[in-house]
Amino acid sequence: MFQEFTVKPKSQAVMYNGSITLNCEAKLVSSPLEQLSYAWYLNGGPRPQGSSIFVNNSLLIQNIHEAELGNYTCVVSSGDGSSQLAVSPPAQIKHAYIRSFVMNPNGGTVTEGDTITLDCVTGESSPPPGIFWEKDGVLFRGGSQYNATYKSASSLGFVQQFSMKLVLVATPEHSGKYNCAARNSMLGITVRSLQVFVGVTAFEFAARVDLNLYKRDILTPKDQPFILDCPIIGYPTPVITWKKGQVPLTPVTTNHTLLSNGSLYFQSFQLEDQGYYICEGINKLGRDTSPDIVLQAAYIDFEFSRHPTSKYAIAGLPTTLPCSPPTSNPPAKVTWYKNNQPLTNKFNNNSKTVLIMDPDNGVWDLFISDVQRIHEGEYFCVAENVFAVPTSRTSKVATLRVGGAPTFVQPPLSQSVIKGQGLVLICLVQGDPEPEITWLFNGQPVTDGAYTTAFSMKNQELHIANVNKAWEGYFTCRANNSYGKSEAMAYVTVKVPVVITKPVVNLTVTVNNQVFLPCEVYGDPAPNITWYKDQGPLSLSSQVRQTVDGLFINDVNMTDEGTYTCLATNEAGTAQSSGILIVQAPPVFKMIPKNVTVVIGGTANFNCSVGSHPASTIVWQFNDTNLLPDGVFINLDNSVHITTATWQHVGKYTCVASNVVGSENMSAKLSLQVPPKVKYIQGDLIVVRNRATTLTCKAEGIPAPHVIWYRRGSKILSTADGRIVVTSERQLLIKVANAGDGGDYTCSAVNEAGSDQAEVSLHIVQPPLPPTLLDPIATSSTSVTLRWTPVTQNWYTSVTNYIAYYKQRHELTYTKYDILAGANDVSHNVQGLQSGAEYLFVVTATNQAGEGGRSNSRSAKTFNADPSSPRNVHISNVASSSITVSWEVPEKTNGIIQKYQIWYQISQSNEGPEKIQVRAPTTSYTVTGLLAYTKYQFNVRAATVENDVDLWGNFSTMVVTRTEAAAPGGAPLSVEVRPMSSTEVQVSWQALSNNKHNGPLKFYHIRYKSTAPSSGFSEVKTVNFSETSGMINNLQPWTEYAITVEMENVAGTGPPSPEVKVRTYALAPSSPPTNIRLTAVSSSVVSIQFKLPDPSTWNSDISGIVVEVQKDGDKSSREVTLPTTPGPLPYNISDLEPWTLYNVRVALYTSQADNGTGPWSEWRLVQTQQSEPDKVRQFGYQGTPTSITVYWSPPLKPNGVLDFYVVKHYPLPNGQTNKQNGLTESAEAYLSPVPYPVIYNACDSLIDLNSSFSSIMDDILQEILENRDSIMMNNFSAFVFNFINLHLTSNNVTDEENFNLSLSIISDSFSILDLNALTWISAWNRSVFDLCSELLWVRNGLIYKNTTATRTVLENLQPSTEYVVGISAINPKGEGTVSVHTAKTDSLPPPPSTPNTTDSTTTNTTTALSNSLPQGQEDKLPVYLGGVAAGAVLVIFILAIVLCICIKQRERQNLVAYGNFETRSSEGKFGEMPRDRSPSLSTKDASEDNNNRDTRHSTSRIHFLGDAVKYGTNSTVSETQSYGHLKESQSVAASSTFPGIRIHKPDPTGIENLSYKQGVSDPGGEWRPDRESICVSMDLSAEEVYSRASTLQRKGQLKTENAEAIAVMRNSNLPLGVDDTDSLIPNDSVVIFAERTAL
Repeated sequence: MFQEFTVKPKSQAVMYNGSITLNCEAKLVSSPLEQLSYAWYLNGGPRPQGSSIFVNNSLLIQNIHEAELGNYTCVVSSGDGSSQLAVSPPAQIKHAYIRSFVMNPNGGTVTEGDTITLDCVTGESSPPPGIFWEKDGVLFRGGSQYNATYKSASSLGFVQQFSMKLVLVATPEHSGKYNCAARNSMLGITVRSLQVFVGVTAFEFAARVDLNLYKRDILTPKDQPFILDCPIIGYPTPVITWKKGQVPLTPVTTNHTLLSNGSLYFQSFQLEDQGYYICEGINKLGRDTSPDIVLQAAYIDFEFSRHPTSKYAIAGLPTTLPCSPPTSNPPAKVTWYKNNQPLTNKFNNNSKTVLIMDPDNGVWDLFISDVQRIHEGEYFCVAENVFAVPTSRTSKVATLRVGGAPTFVQPPLSQSVIKGQGLVLICLVQGDPEPEITWLFNGQPVTDGAYTTAFSMKNQELHIANVNKAWEGYFTCRANNSYGKSEAMAYVTVKVPVVITKPVVNLTVTVNNQVFLPCEVYGDPAPNITWYKDQGPLSLSSQVRQTVDGLFINDVNMTDEGTYTCLATNEAGTAQSSGILIVQAPPVFKMIPKNVTVVIGGTANFNCSVGSHPASTIVWQFNDTNLLPDGVFINLDNSVHITTATWQHVGKYTCVASNVVGSENMSAKLSLQVPPKVKYIQGDLIVVRNRATTLTCKAEGIPAPHVIWYRRGSKILSTADGRIVVTSERQLLIKVANAGDGGDYTCSAVNEAGSDQAEVSLHIVQPPLPPTLLDPIATSSTSVTLRWTPVTQNWYTSVTNYIAYYKQRHELTYTKYDILAGANDVSHNVQGLQSGAEYLFVVTATNQAGEGGRSNSRSAKTFNADPSSPRNVHISNVASSSITVSWEVPEKTNGIIQKYQIWYQISQSNEGPEKIQVRAPTTSYTVTGLLAYTKYQFNVRAATVENDVDLWGNFSTMVVTRTEAAAPGGAPLSVEVRPMSSTEVQVSWQALSNNKHNGPLKFYHIRYKSTAPSSGFSEVKTVNFSETSGMINNLQPWTEYAITVEMENVAGTGPPSPEVKVRTYALAPSSPPTNIRLTAVSSSVVSIQFKLPDPSTWNSDISGIVVEVQKDGDKSSREVTLPTTPGPLPYNISDLEPWTLYNVRVALYTSQADNGTGPWSEWRLVQTQQSEPDKVRQFGYQGTPTSITVYWSPPLKPNGVLDFYVVKHYPLPNGQTNKQNGLTESAEAYLSPVPYPVIYNACDSLIDLNSSFSSIMDDILQEILENRDSIMMNNFSAFVFNFINLHLTSNNVTDEENFNLSLSIISDSFSILDLNALTWISAWNRSVFDLCSELLWVRNGLIYKNTTATRTVLENLQPSTEYVVGISAINPKGEGTVSVHTAKTDSLPPPPSTPNTTDSTTTNTTTALSNSLPQGQEDKLPVYLGGVAAGAVLVIFILAIVLCICIKQRERQNLVAYGNFETRSSEGKFGEMPRDRSPSLSTKDASEDNNNRDTRHSTSRIHFLGDAVKYGTNSTVSETQSYGHLKESQSVAASSTFPGIRIHKPDPTGIENLSYKQGVSDPGGEWRPDRESICVSMDLSAEEVYSRASTLQRKGQLKTENAEAIAVMRNSNLPLGVDDTDSLIPNDSVVIFAERTAL
């Protein structure tokens, strides 16, 4: 049976040239492990070419194009492919796409607090898009956003369309432009809807702190931009100011900027920016101050306090890898890595194997309690601070190697093996050194046997063939190396397969008896016995019990019959035995006959089924006899069938079953039923409404039927209020009948045999229907006659009377007319009504059931009458020329008021009244055209109209009032204005005549306003009505104003006078330019850009812009005047110095005012760009025979950050030659690179010619250059050849061989040079031959050397040779000017004399410490050597005495030298160099020096260290005895006690002008004599060292062999305040070597 797919292929969207994988998996329920075959189809056809099916049946489709798109199905077949089992639902593969929005949002303007909803619907997209809202082009997450799948979305799920809804409760912040966006991530395309604007009209409220926006503690990354928002809100938007602590912050500083929205912007947050911040917000409605906001910087330093260090650990012992993270806030978390994989998830804190020691207290060392080989690898730690930028730092990598005693990588494992099979035990061991492995069995060594035992893999595997019980026991693997011994033990069990000794047999048994099935087995280990019945496992119970030797079944039943199998298994094998158990049983009823009840005449059946073994015989009996009634049949299945049941068939039927074992019987009865019959329904079928009635249903049947009442198809049930009751006596009782109870009622009788029903109709007598009312007729002003037409009633309904009702149209309820009309009346007169009123009338009919419904309504109006007088006449809105008269409707209108009449006149006037007619329903009227301050009297009357006749009522009571005053009727005359200053003007005028005052005057108002387009409302200055002039103050300078004058009396202000314009005087500007931006354009030019202040602050016509430029740190400055170009255009400030800090500020000025320069802006700092450095300064050198130490000071103007220095040098030829002069005079040019390398090739050839050709070559060069215009480049070589040939011929070169050779050389050389190269050669103004000679000399001898120090050693030089040395400084802009100098090495000193003696130690010491012998003595040395031995011994003894005396004398001189070295003469000084610019002696130098010393004879060692070499021991050195004399500088005395030691202080920055690195010029950065170190060198033999050390006993001697002792020694002899400890050599090996050579 096939089950549903466990994995179905899924529809997908793809990109062209992409690939997808479709998965499919299914299984059979009946056989889940059966192999199935899978096939893939595209659109019903074969799968695409190039597609692949994986082993797991998945389909891979690559490089997809249109042909690969469509529906893919997975077809599952049987393993042999013979039958198809199932086809998967199709998976649709479509090309990815996205369509435009089908519905766009609608914007609008709302009021704050309103709800606005934006809706949009995306276009279809495959795959489904990511959807979101944007506000002003930025992702918007606010409001309530709802998304739903749109109705047209594909059911496949990978094509979707969404509806989007955004609901906003409007706030001012919600104002902006909104749009929907949908992004198809596969395509990388975002589609947007139309952008709509949402405007929000805000409510004003005072500035206050919004606690939802407030956050007290804020952590922000150091060195990163940060915006601090103020949590104060309000409308209008508050003006925000900030304080740090209690100090107000200015809007713009180098640290922060106040943004337009009040936020504080830090361009790069620093530690000094940390602290408490408070913001204050102010608007016109109030102010508020925020609580403290605590800002802290998050950072993580670069360098670890401790890095992990590589270790070699012994296996089994603990070890620790250190790691202390960099300083961090908040503290960094550390993660350890091994082989680039994190260790965090591998810690086992339960076993404490590998753990971080104490991370809670910041101890991040990695502790390994039991080091093993698996712990080997590369470790590093990563410190992470998620709040900082960057978030992490990585330590150095440390390597952990593990060695030691043997450890088991894989110890031998205990195992079981079957007898006769082979055994393999594996024991993998590691150790350092490699362990030796031996095997033991039960404590005895296992040897390599010929047939049964063998070893492999260096004894790490033990093989035993044909194992038997003798090999069962303990095997031990023993590993030994030099660190120790380890053992591992395993137990091997040998197992024997199973054998059945007593099998199962076939047995027969009767039910309810017991039986035993035997099964005896043997095996080692003891077998496990399992019983099966009919190939299935046998369930054991109290009835079926398994014993050691078989199976016991108690109380056997038929289900126990079957084949029984005894299966015995152990770990060595399996055996089984089977037998059949047969069970016999008496009859047992499986289906017993059941009692049957049928409708008379129906069909009846009795069934009987019996189980037994063997089968039983079945016989039927009727009422305990074997005689069956007629019509009873026995079927083949032993069932009884009765076709037509009658009363003769009623009785008992018995089924009797019997076999050889026994018999059984069971009985059942047959009963009959009769269908019901309804005889009649009894009750009163016509009922008056609200009265009771009872319906009774008579029915019969067997069994007795059940009666159910129905009305209109629905069952009738008793109501909860008891109005309708269905009784058990088959009655339906209606206690209060109503109109809804009328209709047909059905009585249904039902029993098990059938049903019957009868139906009756119930009629309800209702109140009568109303008549049809005709139009009423008005008969007077108080009566109306009604008329109607009767309607046909139901045959059981009658009418006894008619009743009339009436009401006015505006009333809510009708009034009943007390006089009734008879049943036969069709009209009725209604009296006692009001005059001129419209009435509505209705009529009802009555009978014994009550009053019926109302008829249709009709209206009629009584005749009108004259009204009473209007009420409550009053005056309002009294003005100077109008009055509003108001009144109320007359108390008795007597009809509809049609019109009113207002009579008015001036009080006590003889003229007749004015009449104004007003149409109703107006009850007020404004009378205009009145005179000011005048009394008027008013009265009003009303009128109705009947038959076009006005029925006027009486006049109201008279009302008297006065009009108000009016504003003046004109403006002041002859207004004049004149300026008084830059802020004041005077205004004067003439008063208006009295007849136009329109009331008493109060004030004059002077209105003034700037004529600028951006000016706001005009301002007013008020003066008393008695004045005719006024002064206006506090005006803006140089501003034009428009001025008018107005009069005001008790009634108001009159019209303004004609406008007069005037301009105030000019004033200096009051605001500086803003938004100043300075940009370094070059090394001498800075671009300045700024924004001019608001023109209202110019106070004049601006004449120009003044820029003040001041070098940072200087007090003097210069001013630059710029033109007044509108807009923020950049200007250039030139003539500046390179790489220099300048302060710049800007101001406006005008020539229209005295002191016309406005306020200055704040200073802005800018640094010009770098340029090439100047020359280095203060060159000096010190020579030795093989080296020159050159030193210099940095350029006075480095013009940037110096990167390094380039030192070039080449030797000059010996002797005063022209070449030497040329190389010296043009040294700077020779040190520059040759722009045309081919010149070297030409010179290589020309230099081989005889110097006699020198003048010829010069002439050829000159003539080629003079004829350059006529030379074609394509035939340049031919021209040169012909020209040179002609030139050589004209110079009488007659030797043909020499002529041809010279022609070839010169022609070839000049032909490879183009005109540019020839022009370059000509520019030297030197002979071509000499120039080539000198160029080749420089090329072959020029050496470049880069250094960051201000000194270097030129090594491997020739003695007594002069060198040209060029030094240039390099910065990012390039190479500076080369400083060219000459320096000369010293000549070699005369070698010391070597006495003829066999005592090498004495000879070496004596020779090294004695003065050089005169030349004459050296000549006589052979004579001494050939002398008598006694003479030699005497000489040695005398020299030893002299040596002791010299040593004593020198030590005394040294003590004086250390204390007074600055006062000594220049003859006693040598080896001085700048102390803080000397690189340390490298270990390599020291090592090489040692090597050199070992290969030479100790008596003739001379080593030139470059700084100074002193030969001999005297402290006063003559010119012929000393190496190294100082050029261009003074010397410093150095103690000769340690002449072999050089001590320098390295500059930690690598380059020795740190102040320029920091961009600040250091006037003290140049070399000074008071900052020098001691630099001396000398070589002595080892014997001299130890001999000398043993003799130094006085204070100040060198007592140790390390650098610290040297420092102590030197400092103890330096003047007070001088400490030379930091000039020590950092390398101990160099120090020790120098000590040894110095002693």
